[in-house]
Amino acid sequence: MIGSGGSSGQGVGEADPPIAHEQLECERRALDAERRAEELEQDLASLRDEVAAMEAARQQHEQQSELEGLLREAGAVDIEAASALVRGLMESEQLDAPQAVGRLKQDKAFLFASPRSPLSAMSALASGSGALDRAAHAACRSGDRRDLLQYLRLRRGA
Repeated sequence: MIGSGGSSGQGVGEADPPIAHEQLECERRALDAERRAEELEQDLASLRDEVAAMEAARQQHEQQSELEGLLREAGAVDIEAASALVRGLMESEQLDAPQAVGRLKQDKAFLFASPRSPLSAMSALASGSGALDRAAHAACRSGDRRDLLQYLRLRRGA
C-alpha cells in the first residue's frame, strides 16, 4: 500500500502542475484583459471629450460665420469690432444675432457704411464726368504728370 500510495501521490502531483499552470495562465489573461479594458475605457472617455470640444468649436464657428454674414449684409465697416460688440449685446441683453445687429446699427450707426442710393451714385457720376473729361484732355494735351495725377484722382473718386 505504501508503494501504491506513493505512486498515486506522484500521479496527483504530476497531474496538478498542468492544471495549476493553466489556471495561472487564465488568471494572467483575465488580468491583462481587465487592464486593456480599463485602458480602452480611458481612451474612449478622452475621445468623447475631444468630440465634445470639436462640436462646441464647430458650433461657435458656425455662429461666428452667421454673425459676420449678418454684419456684412448690414454694411458694417469693421467686422471684428462690430462682431465683438454684437456678442456683448447678445450676452448682456439676451438677444439673438439679428436683433443684436439691428440694435448695434441703431445705437452705433457710425460702425456701418451709409447706404448710397443708386440715384445719388448716378448723380455723382454725372456731375463728375465733365470734370473727368476735362482732366483727361488736359493730361493728354500737356503731358504733365500733375495733370495725369489729377485725372487719376478724379477717376478713382468717380
